[in-house]
Amino acid sequence: MSVSEEQLEVLYRSDFGKGYKAMLASGFINEPLNETERDVFNSLVAELSLGFGRPKAVNYLLAAMLFCRAGQLRVEDANTCLPEWLLADYGQFVGASIQVAV
Repeated sequence: MSVSEEQLEVLYRSDFGKGYKAMLASGFINEPLNETERDVFNSLVAELSLGFGRPKAVNYLLAAMLFCRAGQLRVEDANTCLPEWLLADYGQFVGASIQVAV
């Protein structure tokens, strides 16, 4: 989470980003969170609630997406708040159907 938005875009467009998207698609995000994971998720959401004009907001969003089910985390006015390189994947994430953990 400590990279700049420009570096984050480069990482996201690389094999790192492919791995990140594979993790989101794998279904592990449907597993229940333990207490520590809930605390991390809540701290990320607290950072996000301060607004997307702040530095590292996209970093926090990408991290938070790893802790919640598809469609659970929505950004108001995503088309104006999020960088172009993330919009399509974010749209797929929030629009994806929620799978039940078995």
